[in-house]
This record gives sequence, C-alpha cells and structure tokens, in this order.
Amino acid sequence: MELVQILNKLAKFSRAGNWLPKVQISIVFAVIYLFFAQNNYFELLILFIFYQVCIASYSFILNSFSEMEIDKLAGKDFGISDNPKWVNYFVLVLLAGILLYIPSLFGNVSLFIGWCAFLLATFYSVKPIKLKEMGFAGVLAASLGAIALPFLFFVSIIQENVFLGIYLFFALFLMELIAETPHQIEDYENDKKTKTKTWAITAGKKTVRGFTKIVLGTYLIYMPLAFIFGFIQGALIFSVLFLASIQIIVNAIRL
Repeated sequence: MELVQILNKLAKFSRAGNWLPKVQISIVFAVIYLFFAQNNYFELLILFIFYQVCIASYSFILNSFSEMEIDKLAGKDFGISDNPKWVNYFVLVLLAGILLYIPSLFGNVSLFIGWCAFLLATFYSVKPIKLKEMGFAGVLAASLGAIALPFLFFVSIIQENVFLGIYLFFALFLMELIAETPHQIEDYENDKKTKTKTWAITAGKKTVRGFTKIVLGTYLIYMPLAFIFGFIQGALIFSVLFLASIQIIVNAIRL
C-alpha cells in the first residue's frame, strides 16, 4: 500500500498524466523508425526512452515549480508545494545534469539538438525569458522542447534512414502543435485570471482556433506522404500516425 502511495505521489509531482501520452507516442515513433533500420539499436532505444522520460518530467516539474503561486490562484495542485524546496531543487538539478550529459556522449549535431531541447524546456517556464509568455514563441517551445526535438536527437544518434526520421520528426512536431493550441484555449480563463500572457491571451481565441485548423489541415495532408517510402512501409507508417493522432484530431475539430 505504501509503495502505491509513493508511486501516486511521484506521478502527481512529475505530472506524469500530462506528459505520459506524449512520451508514449514519441517512443512508438522511435520503434517504427528502428523497425526499418538495418542494425540493432536496442541499447540506444533504451537510452532514448530514459532521456525522453527525463526531459518530459523535467519540463513539467520545472513549470510547476516556477508557477506555484499562479497554480494556487488557478486552483491547481500538483503536490510540488508539499515538498521542501531543497527536494525540488535537487530533483531539477539532477534531471538537468542528466539532460546535459547524455547529448555530450555523441557528436556535435546530437549535442546541439539535445542542448537546444534542454534550453527550450527550461526557458519555457523560467524568467526572465519565460517563452510561455512570449506569444507564439511559447507555442513553438512547448511543441519542440520536451517531445519533438528529443525524437530528432534520437534520429541524429542513429544516423540511419535519416529521411524517414525527419519525416517522423515533422509529423510529431505537427501533432504537438495541434495538441498545444487547444490546451491554451482550455487554460484561457485561468491564464486571464492569473494574468499569464500566453499566445491565446495576446492573440485571442479566434486566431488560435484558426491557426489550429490550418495546422490540422497541414497534418492531414502530410500523413499520406508516408507512401513515398513504399506501399508497405507507407501503409504501416500512415496507420501508426493516424492511430496515434486520433484523439488530438478530435480535440482540434471540437475546438
């Protein structure tokens, strides 16, 4: 029973409910990418899963830590205020160290992509930059930092079927864009109440909805391009993309 309680607290603290579905899609994309590879990269896949979980949890924990007072005003409780500050700092520093170290194990391109992902995940929430409150830059940072760029980092360390990897990266990026904009609409009233200047607040709901429809249309056109990799490969990739994005598409249509 104690173990279950500890795991529940850990899930709440790391906001696993927010990032786990995104991470699952990223991992599925990584598996599909490796399915067509010539060599066995199982160890690198395990490393990527660890890295992906670390950067996703880091970005959400840091956001909670940076916005504790704002979340209180909005009636949100992620349990981070229950911990001593040193515990929060320790977890964040530990995760930051991991996220800076892993990219350094590989070449310059991988290092650059990995550190860019870390910087976006960090400065999405941290002042004085706080990309979250810098209009559309916040949407891009949220869509790239914790999920899409980490996947591109994985492609850069494998360096096989790079064109397929880039195709999947852009698919993941579009999916994240489509998912992020409805999220801003959902948080509109809370952000307005707490004076958090997200893109939805500064641009207005109508603009955000219009942008979401454009990105959704782009994604629906983009998916069939999977068949350039051949009929069988294309059918498999297209099926994975469609199944992975059903809920995201439905949410965007309902927006």
